[in-house]
Amino acid sequence: AEVNLAAVNYHFRNKEGLVAAVLARRAEPINQERVRLLSAHTPPASIEAILRCFIAPTFPLLDSNPAFLKFAARLWLEPETEFRDVLLRQFSTTVHMFLALVHRTLPAVPLPELWVRFNFCVGAMLHTWTSHREAARFFDIPGIDSSSEGLTEAWIRFCAAGLRAPGGSQ
Repeated sequence: AEVNLAAVNYHFRNKEGLVAAVLARRAEPINQERVRLLSAHTPPASIEAILRCFIAPTFPLLDSNPAFLKFAARLWLEPETEFRDVLLRQFSTTVHMFLALVHRTLPAVPLPELWVRFNFCVGAMLHTWTSHREAARFFDIPGIDSSSEGLTEAWIRFCAAGLRAPGGSQ
């Protein structure tokens, strides 16, 4: 960024502070929209409606700000735990809200099992954020809808089926 490193340290204390500030600037609007959308649903809301509340604020960024989505995904995969912790703290409120609503909607799925399934959904989300379009172009499979709307609906179908799946501790 061609800025004085001392200025970065003065304003943000350290690299973790800078990462937290960058993440907060872009993540806060996502969190606010998720809270707004999730607050409108009470059980028995459909799983698809709840998933849409969770994902809808992010997939349009595939077109408007893909660099932020790749940055957030990289933080999740970063071996340095302090960066992953910054990401987890940023999204913890909306994740708890989402899981509570899903658990009330699917009470037969124990919370620990729901958490594992939700992590699989997050993995699919991160993969889509970072590489789906490039992979789709590389493999040149006809008929793939890589629009943000198409990916949103595909992710919702995939995750709804996974969250409802029998098995596990049920």
